[in-house]
Amino acid sequence: ICFPVTINLGSGGGGAGGRDAGTNAVGGAGGGAISISAATISNAGTITVAGGNGVQGSKPNGWYSPFYSYSGGGSGGTVYLNATGALSNTGTITTAGGTGSGGAGSGGSGRVKLSGSSVTVGTCTGQGPSGASCAQ
Repeated sequence: ICFPVTINLGSGGGGAGGRDAGTNAVGGAGGGAISISAATISNAGTITVAGGNGVQGSKPNGWYSPFYSYSGGGSGGTVYLNATGALSNTGTITTAGGTGSGGAGSGGSGRVKLSGSSVTVGTCTGQGPSGASCAQ
C-alpha cells in the first residue's frame, strides 16, 4: 500500500434525512489523526483512530418507513509513526470504519504509515484493501 504522508481525519457518516427520518439519526463521527515523529518509537499497547458507529433514531409518531432512521458509520482516521531510528509496534493499531445502523453503510478504513530505520510492524486492523496490514 502506498500513499503520501498526508494526515487526514476520518469523515463523518451520513445521517438520515427527509420526512420519515425520525430524530437523532446521526452519522458516526470520523476517526482522529495521530502523527508522532521521534528518534525511536515503541508501541506495545493499542492506538485507535476508528470511526464511530451510526446511530438509529426514533420514528416520529404516525410515520412509517422501513428506512426511517438509519445512518452511516464514520470512516477511520490516520496514524503516522516516523522514527529516525528503530520503530517497534508489537501492539495493535486500529483504523476501522464505524458500522452503519440498520441498512446503512459502514465507514471506510483509515490509513497507517510506519517509517523508521528498522520497523517491527505488529498488528494493524481495519486498514488497507486486505484489512490487516501496516504500510511501510
